[in-house]
Amino acid sequence: MGYVIGKNAANRRIKKEVKRDITGEIIEPRFKTNFTFSSHSGYNMVGVVIKF
Repeated sequence: MGYVIGKNAANRRIKKEVKRDITGEIIEPRFKTNFTFSSHSGYNMVGVVIKF
């Protein structure tokens, strides 16, 4: 769980280069992930949203 939290924190701070193909169009990733973490009634909860 610490790895995912650290990775998300680092990705927010890093400017990423926009990837373009030969014609100049922006190459979008196939899917995007969003991780959420919370605590409820003493249980640690982890959520993952995957958008296509």
